[in-house]
Amino acid sequence: FSPKILYEKFSKLAKQVSNCKSLEEANDALHLLDIYTELDIERDKLKSKPV
Repeated sequence: FSPKILYEKFSKLAKQVSNCKSLEEANDALHLLDIYTELDIERDKLKSKPV
């Protein structure tokens, strides 16, 4: 069981965010793969709350 092999062969998501410098950049990188993230869910919840 080698983490390096798993990363190199199977981890498309990890590769997509590995060079990101911030959470926002990582979230945007995942959007390029059409991934709706937990951060997106939390932001949507905040938008839908009445003030």
